[in-house]
Amino acid sequence: MRGRRLLVTIVMLALTLAMLGVTPVHAADPPRIMEQQPRQIPEKLPPIPNKIPPGFQQFVKCPLESIRVEITTPLPASWWNTPQVGNLVNVRLDNIVGKALVCEYSIYGLKWPVMRYFPQGTTNCSPAKTGFSCY
Repeated sequence: MRGRRLLVTIVMLALTLAMLGVTPVHAADPPRIMEQQPRQIPEKLPPIPNKIPPGFQQFVKCPLESIRVEITTPLPASWWNTPQVGNLVNVRLDNIVGKALVCEYSIYGLKWPVMRYFPQGTTNCSPAKTGFSCY
């Protein structure tokens, strides 16, 4: 009876190992726990997608509260230019070779736009007081 119980245990163990994909070890083989294929490690990891999770919102602030504008073209001798300073007066969206965020500064009634594209991974932006809410 005891021999039969041992035989049943060995058969059950063999079936369990077979289901797990473990190759049986023979006495002539060198010692090993189980046979496995060598693990392949990729040379280069795939890039992490630059996606913003749904519902995530980021605020893109205009780069400056005020700007200084001056002529950069060389002037003839005895001529000069006084740099002008203007404040942020408006934010808007524009379609300049793609979607662009535009911060407008005013200097003596003239508007000076400063632009950038939508942040990477965002598809929509809304103007706010000093920048843009993008998601």
